[in-house]
Amino acid sequence: MLPQGWVVLKVEQGTYPWYRPKGKGTAVALGISGRHYAKQQRLAAVYIMPPDYDDGGDDLTHGQAQSPPARLIAAAKNGKLYLWPPSGQAEDWRTMQEDLLKALVKSSEPGRRED
Repeated sequence: MLPQGWVVLKVEQGTYPWYRPKGKGTAVALGISGRHYAKQQRLAAVYIMPPDYDDGGDDLTHGQAQSPPARLIAAAKNGKLYLWPPSGQAEDWRTMQEDLLKALVKSSEPGRRED
């Protein structure tokens, strides 16, 4: 469940995490309803990648990019999850990583239904 005011802005297929090697995954762009995001068109993004996706390591930009690369937050036999919050811009959602992982785990449990 997203915090009040947060919404899914867009879901994009066949993409890969910011500042990472190319791959074929799914991006879920997140933001706050009513805000305009000029450059990246999102405040944060969750990337769902195949289990064999090779992200190239910690920071392929060596700190030279305007924001940090998406970071791996979970890996399982059926896929990998990456989170990209721009540094200093996601302060409206302090527990972003924990909340997203809880929501994804809860909604993927067999026989569990989210109302």
